[in-house]
Amino acid sequence: MPCSSARLEDGAIFRSFFVGSDGRPLAGGGTFLEMGAYDGATESTSAFFEQCLGWRGVLVEAQPKSFMKVLKNRPSALNIRVAGSCPTHGFVQFSGEAAAFSRIGGNGADGIVHTPPISVTCGPLGDYLTLLGVTRLDYFSLDVEGSEPEVIESLSTAKDLSIGVFQVEVRGDGRRGEVMRALMRRGFSYVGQVRGRPSPGNEIIDDVFVNATHMARYYPQSCAFAEATSQSVAGAVRNVTTFEAQLTQMKELTKRCCTNGGKSTPGWSTPCRCATA
Repeated sequence: MPCSSARLEDGAIFRSFFVGSDGRPLAGGGTFLEMGAYDGATESTSAFFEQCLGWRGVLVEAQPKSFMKVLKNRPSALNIRVAGSCPTHGFVQFSGEAAAFSRIGGNGADGIVHTPPISVTCGPLGDYLTLLGVTRLDYFSLDVEGSEPEVIESLSTAKDLSIGVFQVEVRGDGRRGEVMRALMRRGFSYVGQVRGRPSPGNEIIDDVFVNATHMARYYPQSCAFAEATSQSVAGAVRNVTTFEAQLTQMKELTKRCCTNGGKSTPGWSTPCRCATA
């Protein structure tokens, strides 16, 4: 698919929620937010929506050197340099290395120190979105290397914000349940996973959540709501209503994340393991 990210996450989201039952893109012009944007181009999950579909959106990247690349690569987006995961406004230590794995308290890839950490602005993401007048996000892509639950909680300060599809990168850090709880409090239901074996430790790339109220309002013709679908998004919301039930669904879908029973996979030097909830 032209413009698509290297891991095809955007394609999976697009085909699942933003096309009609005839396979055609839904009209109307959507909105997105990609947090953890890196350089705005490499493995971007939002570039397709902006450059191929004409959507408008927000990119958030805290690492200063990476942010300068975002400004160059995505001049049409609304670009914000902030670590939007803190409960109050201030500063936080962040990776000094401008890498795809930059994160709060880190230095590039986990466990590898290249340059000293730096201090970056941090605060509730919801406050920044309110100041910018953002009230509708059809697609939210979150990849911040471990601070995902804090970012979601920080959205509580946003005024009149409605979000449709929420995609969260999966890490083997045991925080998937926290992410689910935080999103359920915002009216989301868990609908599945994007898989593709991104690392030797895990083949699940993202967990995907949907707010059916938002989708029914802005995308009533979505193929996810088609009558012929055996389990529409709306049906999933009615049938899976508790945290325990949704966590069970997540674990069930994750059971076979290692197709070889946890043994070393050809081409990988370490045994694989399932991302835990």
